[in-house]
Amino acid sequence: MDIQAFKKEFDVHYEREIDTLVQKASQLSTSAVVRDSLAHIGRIAKGGKRVRPYLLWGIAQSSRDISVSEHIDVLISLELLHLFCLIHDDVMDKAHVRHGVSTIQTFLKEQYPDVEADKREAVAILCGDLVFNASAAAMHRYTVTNSQEHVAEVYHTLVREVCVGQMLDISLVGHNVNEALLYEKNKLKTAYYSFVRPIHMGLLIGGRKEVFALVEDIALHIGILFQLQDDLLDISYTQDTAKDYFRDISTAQPTHISLFMQDHANTHDRDLFASYVGTDIQPAQYPALYELMQSSGAVSFLQDEIQKEIDIIEKALADTRLDKPYVDFIRGIMSYLSHRSS
Repeated sequence: MDIQAFKKEFDVHYEREIDTLVQKASQLSTSAVVRDSLAHIGRIAKGGKRVRPYLLWGIAQSSRDISVSEHIDVLISLELLHLFCLIHDDVMDKAHVRHGVSTIQTFLKEQYPDVEADKREAVAILCGDLVFNASAAAMHRYTVTNSQEHVAEVYHTLVREVCVGQMLDISLVGHNVNEALLYEKNKLKTAYYSFVRPIHMGLLIGGRKEVFALVEDIALHIGILFQLQDDLLDISYTQDTAKDYFRDISTAQPTHISLFMQDHANTHDRDLFASYVGTDIQPAQYPALYELMQSSGAVSFLQDEIQKEIDIIEKALADTRLDKPYVDFIRGIMSYLSHRSS
């Protein structure tokens, strides 16, 4: 089953879980602000690719024959955790768009302009907290029903890692960054969160925990590749007005782009780049900034770094002692990533 087919089957269960979350919380208040905020969670949840639950299921399926419905609670828990992270991340980054729709705080600004900005952000944070609660509840259901305490332990490790990664991300904003700290952040916030731990959980469910030692480093490099692609996609401006571009630059995020411009760009390009960092970059500025990314060598640098990670992964797969079903699944993931556009 490829990721699109998985998403179609998974989303039937996932959307039902989101509807239940929204309905139960909405019953507790008659406030229009509260109810509309909760309803907007569902609009954001409809977007996304379902990479993390797909990785968990696909690796487990490579170990033994299992169905999506059989392990739906753990799959839902992982996707709800991702939704929670996105909602909080959008508040911290002051983002306006997520999955082609307004973020919660932006939605509230559009619908309730009289509500102060800090209160809009607080409501968005609390929406995220409700989603996290639902994620933990789904994981609890799964571990109780399936006696999978080790899966829950990895889940809590994942939560700890992504929170520390986000703390690193925030602490580095607006400051010069070095390669070691950037790697540390990307390892925790992206690679382990999106690839290593979902695969780890899938191996436990599949009864093949011993395989983790063979796949951990490969999954780590896939996660770094994924982050490099994210950095490139953020600056790959097209006429797609439904997306915010240059978000990382606007919010002064530490990325491979900022590291390159800091350490390798000429003085003119570095100073011009600095004039954009931390500012509210408008669509009218996108073409000029994209031209800077190209002329400075930043785009070529990222493309080269992406190819390096692909070469490392391909060599590891060629040399691995992993069983063929795992190698085939990972190659399928690599093929999917090679066609990413968002």
